[in-house]
Amino acid sequence: MNWEGAFQAGSGLAPGTLALFIASMVAVAFLLFVSWVGIAQFQAWRAGRQEAFSAFWTLIMATVITMLVGFYVRP
Repeated sequence: MNWEGAFQAGSGLAPGTLALFIASMVAVAFLLFVSWVGIAQFQAWRAGRQEAFSAFWTLIMATVITMLVGFYVRP
């Protein structure tokens, strides 16, 4: 029995399926993170605590971080 068969027999899932699930959960978490950053920056801009350029730049940085994590966390 190879390691993939042993893993599937022990866990009930194929290794590829589990890797896809983990990558999907990480993607959802980081998309929620970018949404949270965007909403927080908008609220700060609306309240006058931050300039529009700074809020936009922070959102761009959060998006780039999410894209880098998405590149490295692939099934």
